[in-house]
Amino acid sequence: MQRLHYIDSIKGLAIFLVVMGHVLAWLYSDYNVALQADKPMFLWKVIYAFHMPLFIFVSGFLFGFSKFESLWSYVIKIYKKTKMLLIPYLVCGTLVYLWRGVRLLTYWYLLTLLQLLVMTGIIAFVVDRVHNRKVMVVTEIALLCIGKFAIDNFSSILPPHILNAYDWHIHLKEMYPYFALGFLVSRHMLIERLMNNHVYSLCIIYFVTIMFMPFRYNVLWGVSLQSLAGIYCVFYLFMTILVKGRCYDYLQNIGQKTLYIYLMHMFVSLKVVQLGDYCLWLVQTGKMGFVSCFVIQLLYSVVVSYILIRLSLYAAKWIETSKILSFLMLGK
Repeated sequence: MQRLHYIDSIKGLAIFLVVMGHVLAWLYSDYNVALQADKPMFLWKVIYAFHMPLFIFVSGFLFGFSKFESLWSYVIKIYKKTKMLLIPYLVCGTLVYLWRGVRLLTYWYLLTLLQLLVMTGIIAFVVDRVHNRKVMVVTEIALLCIGKFAIDNFSSILPPHILNAYDWHIHLKEMYPYFALGFLVSRHMLIERLMNNHVYSLCIIYFVTIMFMPFRYNVLWGVSLQSLAGIYCVFYLFMTILVKGRCYDYLQNIGQKTLYIYLMHMFVSLKVVQLGDYCLWLVQTGKMGFVSCFVIQLLYSVVVSYILIRLSLYAAKWIETSKILSFLMLGK
């Protein structure tokens, strides 16, 4: 498959937003308390409205290009993905728990992605055996819908203590629709035909409007319409407007190393709760306090995220010098 540079840039934006979201959360000793105050976390909420659905959508989009000529080719593909995702999930998840004291096995995205690849890979393998185009499309959509139904109802057969101890099922349930949509769009080459300036304008208006409305997390069969609008806007921007420039090149570069950044940035992060306390105080001073808080957090998170990404890539480069460490921490 020919490399799609706009996809690399979108992945770069997604991972930058992931790091930004963590940087903003680390401003507070307990960000759940800040969430209750609402206004100090406005930028964080903007990012979390769409950044992980965007990441998962792109993952599904890329996986949609996979073709399985035989059952063995599917097994080999899943084996490689398992080694690349599951081992760092276990090793880095344990190490970052020991280092920072965060939740054990905190890299939920890796486990969720692996489960999505296994499930959707089976669907792709079955559908690729169908030679009639119309039957293939109907079968594909039907199997993806069955997968959604199975995930939604899987929790009913698991013991409650397992569901309470591990949140992997929650993430799988939330992310499956976006992965499936990305998978369908790339399988049927719909992305160019879906791009439209009027739709883009409506999506921007809708996304911004919902940010200020109480029903922010409105969903349609598991899909947040706000997240979908954000995904559409990002694709439109990077396919038609932001097609060159230093920012584009930077995002394209880090977009090719998202796994390294995702794994390593947790080790090199830091908390600056004094700034978080100052932001909490600012929003209590009036409307301009909210604006000041937003600007400070935006500038701080962008600069710190850039530094953390550089440090993450340096750390990954050092780890790559050891075959054992590279295998355990980077899945190589």
